[in-house]
Amino acid sequence: MNKWLMILVLTVFSASMLFSFYRIYLIYKPTMTTLQEIEAYTNPVFDDVPKKRITLIIPGIRQEQMALVEKEALASAEALHVHLDIKRTLNETAQELVKEVEVAISSKTDGIILYGVDDLNVRQVINKATKKGIAVITIGNDVPNSLRKTYIGSNHQFSGKIMANTIMEKLDHKGSVGIIGDYQTSFMNTHRLLGMNQSFQEYPSIEVIYPLASNQDRIWTAPEQTNEVLNQYPAIDAFIVLNGNEVSKVVSTIKSRVNKQKHLIYSFDATEEVRELMEESEVEIAIAHDYQQIGAKSMDLMTQWLAAEELPLPMEKYTSIHIIDELDAKEGVASE
Repeated sequence: MNKWLMILVLTVFSASMLFSFYRIYLIYKPTMTTLQEIEAYTNPVFDDVPKKRITLIIPGIRQEQMALVEKEALASAEALHVHLDIKRTLNETAQELVKEVEVAISSKTDGIILYGVDDLNVRQVINKATKKGIAVITIGNDVPNSLRKTYIGSNHQFSGKIMANTIMEKLDHKGSVGIIGDYQTSFMNTHRLLGMNQSFQEYPSIEVIYPLASNQDRIWTAPEQTNEVLNQYPAIDAFIVLNGNEVSKVVSTIKSRVNKQKHLIYSFDATEEVRELMEESEVEIAIAHDYQQIGAKSMDLMTQWLAAEELPLPMEKYTSIHIIDELDAKEGVASE
């Protein structure tokens, strides 16, 4: 009897102790913290930190080239964890570019990447953005004498030298060459022309012909310039087209003439249309630019500036260029 009584007393006591410990656990449980919770508290992950915002402004009329820039810039934005706004101007004019930059400034974007237009109003709006703490990078076509951080794209003066040397070899360093395009107001084209002239002047037997160029009072189209040259120099040997998007117009103008003399045609851009004309033996040589590299490098340098890493940025960051001919076009050699 005493034995069972002892067992009952011990059982009741044990149950009472367990109940007391459980009550203590419930009271203090909300304040108990695991090591993982302590680490999370002292090293929080801020998923809601806003991403840096970058605005890319590109001309809509250069659809093929700018599509490559846009594609690579978007891929870089995702990899670099930044937000990219893409704005397209209808035409490649200073007025439209200034308007888009003003909108970007008002939106308080962190950085602006733009395809430049060398114009006083564009320089002023770039300077305005810079003074407000918004970094500006130019791509493809520079805006010199502005406060932009850097320029990324082809070395146009160097590409002009390559073009001139290629033509001189083809013509055995003698003959006549006509320049088609806006070679007076575009930074890109004036520097292409500068590079060509530096090479051409070494060979006086090469005659360079400049048709009337566009200005504020008069826009001369590629067909008009081509006809003017052919009217005055029907036996001209070659044409250099500064804008790849105008090459087909030059080809059509030449083919429409009564005089079916063969003229060599050279392009400063290897668009898909130009490559097709090369396959048809209508275009001799084209210079290919690396638009994908422009898109990626511009995002890299902009985020580098915003993070204050490896500053200052270089004044220019030139991307690769190379020449393609008819054989390359037929074999599908990449143009970027």
